[in-house]
Amino acid sequence: MLTALPAGALRADVLKIAHHGSRGSNTAPFLAAVAPQAYVIMCSANNSYGHPHAQAMERIAAQGGAVLRTDRDGSVTLLLWPERGTLTGALSGRTLTLTPPSAAAHSDRTAGLAGD
Repeated sequence: MLTALPAGALRADVLKIAHHGSRGSNTAPFLAAVAPQAYVIMCSANNSYGHPHAQAMERIAAQGGAVLRTDRDGSVTLLLWPERGTLTGALSGRTLTLTPPSAAAHSDRTAGLAGD
């Protein structure tokens, strides 16, 4: 399916990782197609499934970008303005500033992210 879409068709600045970051979720081709600046993983601390799975985290790390996890950062708030956006973890207090798509560096997806 990904090969049938035009380049950039799935682009997003923030990606909520599917299925709590289970082992088979969020394939490398999908992550590359979306190319987000930041990822949000919703999972509870010490869950019996071991989410997020190490393989999922490795795929995310290979793509680059900042990660907020609800098990570590608490609830995550996304605020958007025309010129920028922020993601904030309530428990950790970490705030990530997102750059507009036109200003985001393609070779360095962490450009413009503060707090990571």
